[in-house]
Amino acid sequence: LTPQGRQQFLARVLQSTASFVVVDSLDEIHPRDYVFVLQTLEKLVRVPTRRFAQVVVFGRPFSFVDYWHQFYSHSGLLQYH
Repeated sequence: LTPQGRQQFLARVLQSTASFVVVDSLDEIHPRDYVFVLQTLEKLVRVPTRRFAQVVVFGRPFSFVDYWHQFYSHSGLLQYH
């Protein structure tokens, strides 16, 4: 996504009134955008004035790795064996 594309995506997601959001094939976008998209979707479900929203994201495991490392590795939830 370009900087303008990121702004548009963020605005559209945060203005959405959908109660169920599905993102298919996360791994098919540019790798530098994986974390941005996941962070944006996390913001959607954490808006305090928003009704409950379910978000389902599909993609190959590698498209989630940086997000999980950035946000959850410090809690011990992410462990590799």
